[in-house]
Amino acid sequence: MIRELFYGSVVKFLCYFIIGREVEGKEILPEKGPAILIANHNSHLDALMILSLFPHKQIRNVYAVGAKDYFFRNPILSFFSKYFIGVIPLDRKIKKEEILNPIYAAIEKGNILLIFPEGTRNLEGTISPFKNGISKIAQKYPELPFYPIVLSGLRRVLAKHEKIMVPFISHIYIKPAEFYHSERHEFMDRLFQIFSQQLEHEKNM
Repeated sequence: MIRELFYGSVVKFLCYFIIGREVEGKEILPEKGPAILIANHNSHLDALMILSLFPHKQIRNVYAVGAKDYFFRNPILSFFSKYFIGVIPLDRKIKKEEILNPIYAAIEKGNILLIFPEGTRNLEGTISPFKNGISKIAQKYPELPFYPIVLSGLRRVLAKHEKIMVPFISHIYIKPAEFYHSERHEFMDRLFQIFSQQLEHEKNM
């Protein structure tokens, strides 16, 4: 209930009346899970912008994956991240073979997960190389759909290390689902090209 109210009121107010956004392909978003949303990472607003696209009754099944040492570094932020944003924490200090276990558990529950495969925010408006986690998930669940979501402009709204938002129209491009067909490098390259081509097109507009 808390998350539905948060996204249905506070976040949507920010999106429509303060920040401003244009969305292309919203009808492509999955209506149920399990499914993976992958997005380029420009700002702390990224997850809020994407998750707020889902109907309020569906938001309880949609989560963002984030670093435990950042989003759960103190009691207040932990509470906000868990109950308002809906963050599934990844512990980067445990064994590598165990890091993705929370994601696997959420997939088994039928959740829709938002993952930023770059692993950190990119300040240049480009796309950084993807971490291997995406390919490991795809190899384990080859029938799982991966929806690329390309973000543009949010780094200008709330830049890294800044606390004040600047009104600026952002763009969200939702692409059709991709599936793991052959091998890891081909899958990763295919996803990467979707992002790089859209960002290059946006840059030249």
